[in-house]
Amino acid sequence: MRIRVLRYVFAAGVIAVAELVLKAIDTGAAMPDARTVVAAAVGASLRGALAILDDREAKGNAGA
Repeated sequence: MRIRVLRYVFAAGVIAVAELVLKAIDTGAAMPDARTVVAAAVGASLRGALAILDDREAKGNAGA
């Protein structure tokens, strides 16, 4: 189960970086710097992890 969670969290970070780069390509803007890319990846990964934890907590409290 832990591996699956890590996959989802990692995938969320990869998708966020891809969206950031594709948006820069579409708009013709400069490519984002490393700090922006890392911040997007970490932020998306944390949001994904929190969503998984919230879902687990909701499922656990539903039976109570």
